[in-house]
Amino acid sequence: RIKITNNSDSNYKVLKYISDILASENLEFWLEGGTALSAYRDGLIFKWEHDIDLAIWYNDLPKLMSAINKFVSDGCKIRIQKGFPFIDNIIQLYLPQNITGSNPHLNQIDFYIYQQKDDFAYMRWFTSPSGKYSEKIKKFFFRHKRILLPAKHIYGKMSYFNLIIPKKIRFFYFKLFFHLYYKFGKCIYHIHPIKYFTKLKTINFYNIPFKIAYETENYLSHRYGPNWETPDSGFNSDFYKEKWKRIQARKELKFSILKKPKIDFKLQMKYINHLPDHMNEVP
Repeated sequence: RIKITNNSDSNYKVLKYISDILASENLEFWLEGGTALSAYRDGLIFKWEHDIDLAIWYNDLPKLMSAINKFVSDGCKIRIQKGFPFIDNIIQLYLPQNITGSNPHLNQIDFYIYQQKDDFAYMRWFTSPSGKYSEKIKKFFFRHKRILLPAKHIYGKMSYFNLIIPKKIRFFYFKLFFHLYYKFGKCIYHIHPIKYFTKLKTINFYNIPFKIAYETENYLSHRYGPNWETPDSGFNSDFYKEKWKRIQARKELKFSILKKPKIDFKLQMKYINHLPDHMNEVP
């Protein structure tokens, strides 16, 4: 099932670079989502993909952040939790051409972060509220992160607001808003039986050993449905359609079933200068 790929391949270089740095931190990580599917079923990255999906446990965040600092020192760009001042489920890494080569297939790594609760692994999407008026709530939530930034990092009327209103007041307002958002909001979680991620096995992917769920086929069925063995390039485009809604891994729950993430305003500022160019100016 697994194909062997030439070590000169651009994808090999990217995956080897990522794997080596994560291994240097003794970080346990595994193939997640579409990358797990493509690795196990096809032995290669889907031609329509530009990123790879990796997963870690929330308790291993210190090791991941140490690796992130190494990536940044190599010229990589980083986006923490869509630009919010906390870490909950996602960190995105963008690779420069000196690592990927010109016209790369892969140039982005998505780190997904799972939390353990009882017999399940939960990934909470704080940045994608669900329910009535969800799109309006999301838009309002994303606007609120702008009040935390110095005026020089944004444009429009908000820059004047941030220039005039003291930082302490803006930070207090965000904390209050975030508490209410956390207490009353809900989202679609990705939930898996914890056994899929506590017991892993190694597969050879682009001539590199990677961890993957030991019960791989059960995991993929849970994650993508019983037809996971049939290639479907339009699967993600059906996000709001019945195909995606029927999978077992998706469940709508309140944000508050898991502990509220710690707000760290310094975190947001630490990495703002390491965002990809098109994200440096926050609209």
